Amino acid sequence: MRLLHCGIANLSVVIFCEAFYVGMATLESKMLKKIYRAMILAKAVSAAMKPLQNSTDAQLAEAGIDRTTYALNVMKQIEAEFAKKDAKANATTDAVADANMIHQAI
Repeated sequence: MRLLHCGIANLSVVIFCEAFYVGMATLESKMLKKIYRAMILAKAVSAAMKPLQNSTDAQLAEAGIDRTTYALNVMKQIEAEFAKKDAKANATTDAVADANMIHQAI
């Protein structure tokens, strides 16, 4: 963790500044994660729309694609993958936190 100098040599101020920095870094990473995911989602839906624009209804029916719901299904699939990734990350974080608590108890 990085210590910040706030201009006062008081330990409580340094601790507050350190906690503020960590909170801001977490907030920024969450914001960037949301922006990144929105970009990925938009790109996936855009890519899903291209075959719909260049194909006839008969061609789409042969492939088993419904013109009205295909892009929505792609979007739901991407969101499900993001949710699965988040659940896996949360499980890993919880396991590390549990291991730390056990280590501190010993």
